[in-house]
Amino acid sequence: MMEDESSSLSELRARKAELDAELFSFKQIGNSIVRLIRVMRTEAFKSIFSGILIAFFLFNYKDSKQALVFLLLWLLFFIVFNHFFILNGRVVILFFLPFLFPVFIEANQRLIGKRTSIILSFLIIILFTFHVLNFMNEAQARKVMQTEFITLTETIPEESLLVLEGYPENFLGINYTLDKQVPFLSLGWISKSPFQKKKLKNLHLEHISEAKEYFLLGVDVNKIFYFSEYMRFLGEDFRLESKIEEENFILYYYLKTLPASR
Repeated sequence: MMEDESSSLSELRARKAELDAELFSFKQIGNSIVRLIRVMRTEAFKSIFSGILIAFFLFNYKDSKQALVFLLLWLLFFIVFNHFFILNGRVVILFFLPFLFPVFIEANQRLIGKRTSIILSFLIIILFTFHVLNFMNEAQARKVMQTEFITLTETIPEESLLVLEGYPENFLGINYTLDKQVPFLSLGWISKSPFQKKKLKNLHLEHISEAKEYFLLGVDVNKIFYFSEYMRFLGEDFRLESKIEEENFILYYYLKTLPASR
């Protein structure tokens, strides 16, 4: 993923063996549950919709042992599946959509009464209202982050090496063109790409390790960033010169340490 070639295939296989050995440990099982809860809290709309489906399924089939056994087995399969795969919210909801069919089949057989219809309509209104409020809050939060991003990047001199870490670029809502080019490199997947090589060339660099200074712009979530460690891994020694903190972003400025004169 990064520009160096230090990790050999044998080292990667050894690391995979270490991780596989921990797969069924209590620690990793707990981590998979925590990850699932975090995803479902983030994707609150899908989670509430899924919960409503489960609630209606239990209401309609509370007297059916077979239906309850199916529900428990399906939820168990979902939790086990989550342990082996990293699931996004749009994937999580696929596990609950099959409950739509038995819920609607049972509802049609009972010819939904007035009371049930009112309850269902009320729940749908609550769900839609919650979704709209959540959407508006997220839009406002991204607007604030965009303002902070622009404010911080405007303080950086032109042709400076700026690395963005921990935030998806497509969330910025900023349009870049040939006249207004992307001002940063992105830590991770884009490394080694032609885009990064072109960006480094515009900064008069062949490799990142040649930089005499750099700015690191990170999202203030847990304040743990890896690019500075990566530069040290390349054998380059930088010291932190300054730090600017906003509500969501932190901008670090690192300057290469000159070798001591003899």
